[in-house]
Amino acid sequence: MNATLIAGLAGIIGSLIYAVGDVFLLAGHVGPSQDSRPLRIDTERFPEFKRRVPLFETLAKLSSRRLAWGGLLGVFAAPLNLAGIWQVAEALKPAGLWSALPPVLLFAYATVIGSFIHGSFTHIGETLHAIADAPEAGRATLMQTLARQHRVVVTAYSVLFICSIIGSFWFASAVISGKTAYPLVMAAINPVTATLAWLLVKKVLPDFVGRYTEGAGFNIAQMVFFAASTILASR
Repeated sequence: MNATLIAGLAGIIGSLIYAVGDVFLLAGHVGPSQDSRPLRIDTERFPEFKRRVPLFETLAKLSSRRLAWGGLLGVFAAPLNLAGIWQVAEALKPAGLWSALPPVLLFAYATVIGSFIHGSFTHIGETLHAIADAPEAGRATLMQTLARQHRVVVTAYSVLFICSIIGSFWFASAVISGKTAYPLVMAAINPVTATLAWLLVKKVLPDFVGRYTEGAGFNIAQMVFFAASTILASR
């Protein structure tokens, strides 16, 4: 078993671990959770929270242990994903530095940001616990803390999406050039197209599949991307 195959398998496993972390954090109806705390969110003073109420309701009812593991799994998975991205770099290398390096750096950047986002959800969940348990007098300060945490995560998500989109198009362009180790069909398989495909496929799958993979779509797509890369680059 050569190094690129091992790296590809590492990327697949890393994406699977990321996806499990997503389920821990975002699929509150799956597995154990603690007694639901009241969600004491002031959406009048903080209107940006109106669209986040379902998310906050999910995080508020999760135990501290589950929040911690949901965040940590993303951190633990990141190095494995970076190994998978190295395998992608090796497959793109024959196309030259300008074709190979930018998408690889963008994918790596998105992976690192993703691990930060996972960890941030742990802290947001704990802040929601504190808001629910705090007396009225102490709640305003905690709401301000939650608002700052929310802004940080939204900013991180924005950069992650930008990196993934640009990286995916650059990757496809490199493969279409015909100079990489991939067959041309690999141009159609990247994190963006795989995510869109998952969203479409999920609509026709049984409902329980959607419930048990809530929030994990992007990392399921990453798993498909690394699997396709590992199989097609080794042909």
